[in-house]
Amino acid sequence: MYCSSCGAATTQGLSYCNRCGSNLSIVRGDDAIKPVESPAAIGVDIFWTTVFGLGLIFGGMVALKAFDIREVLIIAYMVLSSLAFIGLYSLDLWRFIRFYRSSQGTIATARVGKLDTKELDGAETRALPEPVSSVTENTTRSLEPSYRQPNKVLIGKLRRAEQEHATDRE
Repeated sequence: MYCSSCGAATTQGLSYCNRCGSNLSIVRGDDAIKPVESPAAIGVDIFWTTVFGLGLIFGGMVALKAFDIREVLIIAYMVLSSLAFIGLYSLDLWRFIRFYRSSQGTIATARVGKLDTKELDGAETRALPEPVSSVTENTTRSLEPSYRQPNKVLIGKLRRAEQEHATDRE
C-alpha cells in the first residue's frame, strides 16, 4: 500500500503515513481529479456545435422539401431546430465566458499585493527557543531509591573483568 499524498510505501492497517502524516483512511474518489478546460477545447466544441447544428438545420430543411412536406411543418422544424442550436451554442459560450472570468480572477489575485519575497534576502538571525523540560524530570526525582541486595554473580563477573583489564594495561 502507498500513501496517496507522498507516495511512500506504508504497512497495512496504519491510519496515518509515517513520512508525511496524511490520513490513509480517506479514500479519494475519481471526482477529486477533474479535467481542466482550456479555451482551445471550448473553441473546438463551439466549432463542432456550429457545423453540426447548421448542417442539421439546413440538411433537414432540404430533406423535408425533397419529400414534399407542407411548408408549415418545414417552418416548425426550422424553428425548433434553430432553438435547440441556439441553446447549445449559448451553453458553449457560457462555458467560455466562465473560463475567461475565472482566469482573469486568477491573474488579478496574482497581481494583488507587493511582490516581496524574503527567500533571496540574507538569512535572519533567530534565537533558539527555550528548552522544554522533560515530563519525567520532576516525577522521577520525587521517587525514593530502591535498595536491593547486590547480585553476587554479577559482582564476581565485574571484578574479574576489571582484573583482566588491569592486567592487560600492565
